[in-house]
Amino acid sequence: MKKLKNFKNLICSFSVVLILLWNGTVLHAQVENRLKAEGRRLKATNQKTGCREQQANNRKTELSSEGQIQQQAKLTTNYNNQTTGYRLQDKNRLKAEGYRLKETESLTKDNREAELASGDQVEQGGKSTTNYQLPTTNCNNQGVNLDCCLMMNPATLEEGVEALRERLGICGKRVTITEITNTASQATRVDVALVKGEGTERGSQSAFSTDFNFKAKDRKEREQDCKQKIIAHLLLEDSCFINPLNSLTSKFLNICSSPPLEALNQGNQNLASLWLKTAKQYKELTEYYRQVVNKRSSGNTTDLNPFYNSNTPATDTANQLEETSAAVEKETKAEEVNLDELAALWLKIAKQYEESAEYYGKAINAILSRNFIDCERFYTASKFAEYSACRFKRASNAFEKSTKATEVKQGDLTAMWLKTTEQWHSSAEYYRQAANTAASRDDTYLDGTLYTTLYNYDQIATAASHSAYQLKEASNALEKAIKAKEENQEEEAKQWQEKAKQYKESADRLAPPLGQGESIN
Repeated sequence: MKKLKNFKNLICSFSVVLILLWNGTVLHAQVENRLKAEGRRLKATNQKTGCREQQANNRKTELSSEGQIQQQAKLTTNYNNQTTGYRLQDKNRLKAEGYRLKETESLTKDNREAELASGDQVEQGGKSTTNYQLPTTNCNNQGVNLDCCLMMNPATLEEGVEALRERLGICGKRVTITEITNTASQATRVDVALVKGEGTERGSQSAFSTDFNFKAKDRKEREQDCKQKIIAHLLLEDSCFINPLNSLTSKFLNICSSPPLEALNQGNQNLASLWLKTAKQYKELTEYYRQVVNKRSSGNTTDLNPFYNSNTPATDTANQLEETSAAVEKETKAEEVNLDELAALWLKIAKQYEESAEYYGKAINAILSRNFIDCERFYTASKFAEYSACRFKRASNAFEKSTKATEVKQGDLTAMWLKTTEQWHSSAEYYRQAANTAASRDDTYLDGTLYTTLYNYDQIATAASHSAYQLKEASNALEKAIKAKEENQEEEAKQWQEKAKQYKESADRLAPPLGQGESIN
């Protein structure tokens, strides 16, 4: 009995399952038929409305984002496309059936131009447009072979915009580009403002502006900087003349007050005369500087150049006369201790410095008379005379060291310093002859003969100077060898002697072939 009851229950359960399965099949068929019907109706609706994805290559699309400015797009909303009755009525039903309003991803193409309204953007190839110029109706989407007229419910389009915002991760902020154009040429700017959107906090507004008026601003700054530099340069030039003028005036007064009187007290009339001559030259030099300052301040630039160019030779003249006076003093002291050879060298030094000063003076006169050929010729002669004086001075220093070596009975060292003296003396003589030639042979100045002769003198004088340098190093090495030998450092002494020998051999190779004082024609 119990088994029969269980069997009945099993049959009932099986019947219920069969009924449920049959009902599910019927329901599924009904739903499928309904979906097919709905699909056919939606397809017909889409064919009537012609609503397809809108794509225009040159359309400006507004992207609402703080960080999407670089995409330079504009979103436009058309509230006027309501002329037909074809609208999407049931948004929730479309969502349920899986039909979404599709926005093409090509809206964010990189090749789209964002137009900046600025007068300075011509170089970027941008052109100013406004929102009403953007094509939103009767668009011809040739890219997808679809001609359509956009007639859409504004609310639906807003939903599509919001969907695109959510897809891009935008929190309701929109970027608006506003054009503010002033009639003034330098007041053109583009202000980009971030406006509070739906997803922002209250009061979270910010704005920034970029001034595109670089060129006008930079031009004004450059002009102002240039003016300041010109003023500073003029002040510097004035100081270059005013400061030496004050210094030379002070030096003139010092020379006039002390050295000539000391020379007279010592009974040295020649030295006193040289110091007075030096003081006179400094006085003339102050006059040259004063003329330059006066003409610059009065704006007379016509006669400024001669005085301006004569300042350097005038300064050199004063310096050479001062060196002459100092050399005469040393000559006097050498005579007092019976060093006749040293006194003779100092006399040559004084004479060359004095000749150099005279040549500088002739160059000044040539400048003031605008005789530039004589100016260059005498200026060259003064430089060669100065070189000669410097070589004679080095010869005197070498001779003094030879004298000291003689006093301590160091014959080898004495001979080495004497050879050094001879080479310096030879170089000085060649430069002296070059100075005399430059000052006297004006007839051969223009044909190049003078330049050739002066070049030959300079080359031989330079060779003699190089030989003298090597002999000087040989003398110094020999001194160290003697000192090492006195300290019983035989090995070190031999090394220094070997170096002295090498320096002497080098000096012999560099020595000029002609004897000292020979003329070159």
